[in-house]
Amino acid sequence: MNTKNMKINYRIILSFVLALSVLSCSEDDLDINALTDFAPGILEITPGDGNKVVKGDFDIVARFVDGTVSPLAEGTLKLMDIDGNEIASVSQTLNGTADSVMLAASDFNAAELELGMYQLEATATDVKGQITTYSGTFEISS
Repeated sequence: MNTKNMKINYRIILSFVLALSVLSCSEDDLDINALTDFAPGILEITPGDGNKVVKGDFDIVARFVDGTVSPLAEGTLKLMDIDGNEIASVSQTLNGTADSVMLAASDFNAAELELGMYQLEATATDVKGQITTYSGTFEISS
């Protein structure tokens, strides 16, 4: 058999194998829900890790996102001093695929906090119990 005929035969065999592979895979074999079922995400945290805020009134906000298969269920924010002592926290029920939690300045007397470094933790949980956490620090400066 010459080289040209072998190339043609390989192409035919390869085409047949590819066609067989595509036809043998039905939509039932592909679990779309599993491909879109992921843990919640944290879209934004304010103040962000390593950021500085000016001493005074400032709110702490976490914006969470998730997929439609397992939407958001609960969010938590914790403000702590640099040694890990809790200053304030808030937990609330979340809904849908995008929601936020806010720790208002009045909830932790933001204007009364000393200059220095602080820790911030955020947690999001979805309806399937999948959890995402964030831990960062920020500085209150003059």
